[in-house]
Amino acid sequence: MAPAAAHSHGGETAIVSTPVAMPAIGTWSGAQPGSVEPHPQAAEILRQVDYYFSDGNLHQDSHLLALTGGDGTQPVSLSHILSFSKMRSFKGKAQVREALKQSEVVKVIDNKRIQRRHPLNVRITVVPVLNDNRLKKVVPEDQPWMTKNMLKATGFEPNATVGPITPKEHADGLEKYSPDNSFISRIEAAVQDFNNKRTMHQDTRSIFSKFMLVGGVEGGANMFQGGMTREELKKEGRSKEEIDQMIAYFAVSERVKDAYYAHEDGNQKVATWVVDFEGLAKAFLSDPFMYCYNWYEEATVKTATQVLRNFYNYLLHHDVCPEYESHLHAARAVCDVAESELAKLAVVDQCLPGAFNAACSTLYNGSFAGVKRTASSAAPDDDDAGWINEGENIGLSQDEATVIFKAGIAAYGTDEQYLKVKDALNDGWPGLTVVSQDKLGLEIVSIVLPEGKGKEMYDEAKLSYGYVDPVGKLICKRWDVPYAPPMDVPTRLTNTAATEERFEILVEAEVLAHCYSGIKMEAVVKELDVGIKWIDAIDAVFPSYYTYLPNERARKWTEPGEQKAWMERAEERKKSDGGGGEVVVPGEGGEDGVAQDEHEDDKGDFSDEEPD
Repeated sequence: MAPAAAHSHGGETAIVSTPVAMPAIGTWSGAQPGSVEPHPQAAEILRQVDYYFSDGNLHQDSHLLALTGGDGTQPVSLSHILSFSKMRSFKGKAQVREALKQSEVVKVIDNKRIQRRHPLNVRITVVPVLNDNRLKKVVPEDQPWMTKNMLKATGFEPNATVGPITPKEHADGLEKYSPDNSFISRIEAAVQDFNNKRTMHQDTRSIFSKFMLVGGVEGGANMFQGGMTREELKKEGRSKEEIDQMIAYFAVSERVKDAYYAHEDGNQKVATWVVDFEGLAKAFLSDPFMYCYNWYEEATVKTATQVLRNFYNYLLHHDVCPEYESHLHAARAVCDVAESELAKLAVVDQCLPGAFNAACSTLYNGSFAGVKRTASSAAPDDDDAGWINEGENIGLSQDEATVIFKAGIAAYGTDEQYLKVKDALNDGWPGLTVVSQDKLGLEIVSIVLPEGKGKEMYDEAKLSYGYVDPVGKLICKRWDVPYAPPMDVPTRLTNTAATEERFEILVEAEVLAHCYSGIKMEAVVKELDVGIKWIDAIDAVFPSYYTYLPNERARKWTEPGEQKAWMERAEERKKSDGGGGEVVVPGEGGEDGVAQDEHEDDKGDFSDEEPD
């Protein structure tokens, strides 16, 4: 094109284009704006796509029929077609689309989809069903942080299968997992191989690493090679086995090794670590996992159980430790139990102690007393007002608690309890007193759902008060909390009768529907002077398979060293003083810096003898 001519008007410059002759159609050699170069494999693309949608193929292609509406007439995404195995080599979506515009079998719609030009002329011979393996993996809209690599198979999928072992893998396995090798050696090799053969993302890596740590296996990138690469280690003359061990990500803790071998040698002075796959599965899925991860989410629970299950399958498939085969099957069964129980336990944890127990707590100065809040009742200067939304109802009012409490006593209380509560109401509320308060462990023994007269009474109360729900009973027994610190427990709580005591706790039926025998909890239980017991607060709940293992504490345990000189002198001074009487305080007190025990003459007040 010729340059534009510039014309001056009153000192200003205007740009005016000079007419230029355009080349005739057919002689233009350059690409038009927005045009697409023809695909070099256009003929192959047409041939393949035409075959997919042809009368000879589509009627028997179950997956493609499902994509096209079941009868072959609906549009399908071009991206899905390009994800088919025989189409992946054709790069350039725009060029492929342009090539398909020349097809006589399909047509391009809105530049994103393709559709058969005419209905099928033959009878459909298969049931249209989508094949997950042929579907294009698309990054979920609610998880934009995911990449396409994160959508690839990891080996942790529920339907993942273990492929056949190659002859080389079999030979390597015979050597690494030989029964002649120690269990420590075999499990280290298996953990490392499992780690190398699985694609672990952030969630699976975190769970597996934590699981290994609880089991005494420590992890860290390139733990033992001192920053050297595999090639550098080869140049040093290291064997393949030595290199594999040096660059291992996981390894059994040295402290655990020492304790394990000491136990095998009969040395009981060292903390004992034993092999217990089932016990470790129970402990991890009931303690560290519930503490470190959001076990309320079903997806998180399934990820954890699948990681453990996958690991156990690997050990069984490769015959790593045949002497523990039954243990591995038992550990795998724990994963199934955990998936079932934790889903129910999440509901129980959010619903207990229930409205009846909250009513008792509200009326008798428990943890629910004064909790009542609503968006309308919270004052502008109330610190709680900011987190209460319109329509929310937090806690119980005195009137609501009174109605719920009276309904429970009327339905399940004895005649004597009913009369005492009635008299207390007449004398002025609350009128009853709390006679005991214990923080203890409880285990659910059985569940009694509402029935008979009790249920009928609640049905009547429901008509008058919409917030009164029928209650049943949780029958619980005492549970010794294994990690609880030692306490000075009253004698009444340590005798046989106390340990066999049963607690009948009134709980709403809608909560009981999610409860099951074996649930354990730390709770504060209070009792009124009429014999009514209730749960005032719950600190934690645990599944029936709860197992406490002091593994993490034991792993960090350090044997006490030899006494220092000052320790020995202090011990000798204590022995010579007889544990009391005179206390040496340099530079203070009486003659020679000796201070007399001011209570020496009053020792009767500090007698160890119990009063009659």
